[in-house]
Amino acid sequence: DLHLAWLGDLLASHPGIARGRAYFAVSPALQRPVTHFGVVPVGLASDLAYFGPDIAAELGPLLIWHPALAVTDEAEWARRTALHLAAAEDLSLVSVWSPTFLARLLDQVLQDVSLPRLLHDGAHGLPPRPDRAKALEQARLSGSLTGLWPRLALVSAWADAASARPAKDLQKQLQGVPFQPKGLLATEGFFTLPLVGLPFALPALTGAILEFEDATGTTHLIDNLEPGAVYGLIVSTRGGLQRYRMGDRVRAMGVPDPSEGWPPVHMLRFEGRSAGSDLVGEKLDEAFVLTCLTGFATSAFLAAGDTGYDLWLDPRDQNAMPPEFLTLLDTRLSHNPQYDYARRIGQLRPPRLRLCADLAARYRLFRLGL
Repeated sequence: DLHLAWLGDLLASHPGIARGRAYFAVSPALQRPVTHFGVVPVGLASDLAYFGPDIAAELGPLLIWHPALAVTDEAEWARRTALHLAAAEDLSLVSVWSPTFLARLLDQVLQDVSLPRLLHDGAHGLPPRPDRAKALEQARLSGSLTGLWPRLALVSAWADAASARPAKDLQKQLQGVPFQPKGLLATEGFFTLPLVGLPFALPALTGAILEFEDATGTTHLIDNLEPGAVYGLIVSTRGGLQRYRMGDRVRAMGVPDPSEGWPPVHMLRFEGRSAGSDLVGEKLDEAFVLTCLTGFATSAFLAAGDTGYDLWLDPRDQNAMPPEFLTLLDTRLSHNPQYDYARRIGQLRPPRLRLCADLAARYRLFRLGL
């Protein structure tokens, strides 16, 4: 099992993760109705199901979770989850999908003024913990969480493509806690495996049949990739997907040194989604737009508007933007010849700034449908 291989590699390299409890979140945490395709259930009962029923039973008591966290209100879920994390002095491993997901919880721990009182008195399944309330107050005063979880030995989250900048911000916030970028883990399966000692993940060849589609539409197997080239990922899985286009793009990052015992296959790095925006034929894809936003505030994102593109930004982050950033963005986007042509003939207006207070929170609620 690939999840066990990942966990075993971590235990060998970071044994401290076994000296406490873990917080796992691989899929959205809020409860959603169980759906079916005919008689076949869609989705998993919990993230532990990724490990199989036998291992899930063993791991369950080692996780930071409580029935009180199973609520559908996003704000209440975040408050209760932050409370349980703040109470866990034995937190030793955090494994989440997105760095922004964890950053949101860490901000809640530091900024929610109700948490010290709730810890002191006991709430949402927790007994009174005056000691943890005091530790949280000290963390809030210092603005640092390093003393709150002395056993925290590793944090794992996405760190490529759109998650690259948030992952760097998260590592700064965690101040020296070891960080491992996740491989390509999706609802459809586990397709690349990060291993300690390698700069990039290895393809999970025992978990699925992987094919790689180049820009001409030609497909290749793992032993026929060009170093540095980007491919669309096609998978056939044990779950029944046959030659399924994931919509994800990966870059071949070369073969690790076989003399060190690594298999002679290309490492892979996630490059982003192949889907893009195409208002008038400009065909902007995610990877290109991310390069255009290099040096911009973390909150900045680009969205299609009426007759052009809008740069959304939290007002608090305006001072972190480079000078004349809208002109700079337009210049960078114009490196795409279709965008440049559309701008020159007036099909697309120049990029426009849109400000939104608490942008990340508003966008998160929008994506949750709340």
